[in-house]
Amino acid sequence: MSISWGEIGVSAFSVLASAGVSVYISKRTAKAEIEKLKAIWAHEKEAACDSDFDAMVAAVSLYAKYPSPANFQSATNAVGIYRAKATGEAAEKVDELSRLIVRECPNCAAVSDQLQAVIECKRKA
Repeated sequence: MSISWGEIGVSAFSVLASAGVSVYISKRTAKAEIEKLKAIWAHEKEAACDSDFDAMVAAVSLYAKYPSPANFQSATNAVGIYRAKATGEAAEKVDELSRLIVRECPNCAAVSDQLQAVIECKRKA
């Protein structure tokens, strides 16, 4: 039994075609998986940001009602964490809120009003 050059050529072509199809399918699958992961990461990032926002609102609300040293510390920490993630108009509103949270003689009404402005800005976004 002898093998002809034609059979070798057909076999080589079949191997190359199979490899090409495999590469194409794996690239397409990898791209789809990367897009899926990007969507998951974006959702997780948004959920973490929302969680930080909720924590900030709770801490600042408590501080505005009861301006104690412990509530001051919690409010400043929560505002700092969220401020690092805020952008655009929301960042400006959070910066103003941060300036209003002071240890001595706080203006609780101004803090509450600015917190409401931050919440409205978040709702619009």
